[in-house]
Amino acid sequence: MCASQGRSAEAINCFGKAVEIDPTYANAYFNAGDVLCTMGKYEDAAAVYTTGLRQNPKHAPAFFTLGNCCFRLGGYKAAAAAYREAIALQPDYTEAKSNLNLTEEMMNSEF
Repeated sequence: MCASQGRSAEAINCFGKAVEIDPTYANAYFNAGDVLCTMGKYEDAAAVYTTGLRQNPKHAPAFFTLGNCCFRLGGYKAAAAAYREAIALQPDYTEAKSNLNLTEEMMNSEF
């Protein structure tokens, strides 16, 4: 609720408390990552998504958003790997395919 009302700091605090109660609750990590992304804190968000994915490694949307964080940070190889994982888990993930194509174009243009 806090996140949807733009109260990002409170939302992060609530997700932190949820993780204190149950460190294996992957959705708390994913939700915190979403808030951090909204705040433009992509490095922090990537770390939080990675922790959540250790708890639930079959969550395609988290891999997709992790890929977005990596892309914004210029980590194109990591972004591509995250998008590929999202597609492997959810083969019809159109957005992940589109972002993977863009990422691969960026990697090819670097050379």
